[in-house]
Amino acid sequence: MGERCILIPARLNSSRLPGKVLLPIKEIPMVVQVAINCMESKSAEVIVLTPDDKVAETCAKFGIKFSYSSSSCQNGTERIIEFSKNNSYKSYISVQADEPSLSPDMITDFVHKSMHENCIGVAKISHNFDLDSDSIVKIVKSNSGKLLYASRSAIPFDPNSESSTFKHVGIYSYNKEGLRLLDSISVGKLEHSEKVEILRFLENDIEVKCVELDYLGYSIDTIQDYKKITSES
Repeated sequence: MGERCILIPARLNSSRLPGKVLLPIKEIPMVVQVAINCMESKSAEVIVLTPDDKVAETCAKFGIKFSYSSSSCQNGTERIIEFSKNNSYKSYISVQADEPSLSPDMITDFVHKSMHENCIGVAKISHNFDLDSDSIVKIVKSNSGKLLYASRSAIPFDPNSESSTFKHVGIYSYNKEGLRLLDSISVGKLEHSEKVEILRFLENDIEVKCVELDYLGYSIDTIQDYKKITSES
């Protein structure tokens, strides 16, 4: 077993766009395209975590490794915690199944910079409309690169320019101890309010490092996002 693995949590019952992980991107199911990008990064073993037979069957068809997760898991982080209990990697890289624009080079860059720490991928916001979108998580980081807060609201307040605003990119790194702590902590008020899982760390004084990426893409959260990315392909 290697030092790290790349996990792609994928489920069909997404609240905003059900079944999106199987929508075609250049004639390839989205979750498969994300897995291919991860494998091409040559950073670690890649495994899709899913509770759904259709996702598992699709992965098998394309030769993608998968592992069944419990249907009781409420989100991707819980699927990774469940997987980590039966495995002994030093770190677990989580890539969202709705991030087909995350290139192999960006994944490699993130993995090399994360260094077995608890990390979150971030990128500068390049469009003003992203600031007002509640599907895009905005983040604030310290001068040393530590995560200070994450919100679906526009933060920090900057009426003149979006250049100082960062957004979350759908890639994380957790070490074994971080996942153990997450598993022992209940969902807090901030995580529940914002629907941002990484806030569980901050609410309990657990440090999270921000890894800045040169990323101009976006996750597929709505049908409008899907139509946009397919029109660009």
